[in-house]
Amino acid sequence: MTLPGMRQRVGAAAVATCAVVSLAACGSSGGSGSSDTTGATTGASTSAGTGATPTSAATGGPADAQTTAAVKNAYAKFFSPKTPENVSLGLLQDGPKFKAAIDQQASGSMAASASVQVSSVSLISPKTAKVSFTIYLNKQPMLKNQPGYAVNTNGTWQVSEYTFCGLLTLEGSAPAACKEPAATTVPK
Repeated sequence: MTLPGMRQRVGAAAVATCAVVSLAACGSSGGSGSSDTTGATTGASTSAGTGATPTSAATGGPADAQTTAAVKNAYAKFFSPKTPENVSLGLLQDGPKFKAAIDQQASGSMAASASVQVSSVSLISPKTAKVSFTIYLNKQPMLKNQPGYAVNTNGTWQVSEYTFCGLLTLEGSAPAACKEPAATTVPK
């Protein structure tokens, strides 16, 4: 479900908003029905101001402060309507292959009021973190404590395509790229 009236430049926040609106329209409450349908990964973008940093943290538990900050920053910027599209694409694993999906979502009128907050980050491997995040619409929690992933590619933490495709699937508008193995497999 795409909502009319949004500026074309809006990045991934439109996706989050539309997923929220779709779930709300189906009668789901903020935290119910959440399964491991979303994930985050890292990519090669090192755009200035993204806050993405390499990590040498141990695995299997809470991430160190530097990793946690980098993952939180990647999620916040990726889902922010203020982030330019080229930066958003760099904060999404294999972002360029999702450009058309992000462009399609940019027409959503509610995207300008969407945001995300990461509540926890724990490392699964040196390059993969499990994330718990909440999507807000007009500062009201809409999808609470969603599971997701972040991956570190070339020293940059990014939202995984698995997570992004999970949100698009909830919305009912997943592109063909979401059927590829990297988008359907939990990052390791």
